[in-house]
Amino acid sequence: MLDLTQIFRNFTTWTTVTWVSTMLVARVFDFHKAYTMIIDKLDKEKWLMEQCLSDEFYHRLAYHSDLCEVTK
Repeated sequence: MLDLTQIFRNFTTWTTVTWVSTMLVARVFDFHKAYTMIIDKLDKEKWLMEQCLSDEFYHRLAYHSDLCEVTK
């Protein structure tokens, strides 16, 4: 015979596990996206600081020369 209590308990357990798993995956994805953006920003700032040491790059900026001043 089918026991409705057991069916309800299994459904509730399955729903809870699915919901918790979905939330966990969403948080890991958000963390990964934020971490990737931070690493990307640091890499770009490092590249800009290295480029600002070059006189040629610094003078080609013409209108944005204050950008190198801000990064130092």
